[in-house]
Amino acid sequence: MIAGLYGIYLYNKKPADTRDQNPDFELSSTQLVKDFSADEQAASQKYNDRILLINGKVSEINLNSTTVILDAADPIAMVTCSFYADESAHLKNLKVGDELKIKGKCTGKLIDVILNNCRLSN
Repeated sequence: MIAGLYGIYLYNKKPADTRDQNPDFELSSTQLVKDFSADEQAASQKYNDRILLINGKVSEINLNSTTVILDAADPIAMVTCSFYADESAHLKNLKVGDELKIKGKCTGKLIDVILNNCRLSN
């Protein structure tokens, strides 16, 4: 019975809010993309499912999907940061070219390196 209750607890448990967690790594968007481009497997082991604090220059802002893309000085890859829905009000004041820090959970690289559950950081 205890195992069943514990199973129900785990099933209903919400994921940890990254806004309340300390970053595991702090680096630039350029360095993050370089690490993934140099050795994707090693970078995935190092960064995936970790909280990262990334500093970089805004390349694109999409308010509809609450997403900010950071330039990484790479002709192919950038860093795509998907924000919590309730963070959208903070994105309205951003402009392309702004330098900022974003904290989020790294989920790996598709074409871009992906950070989810992001928030702007000081």
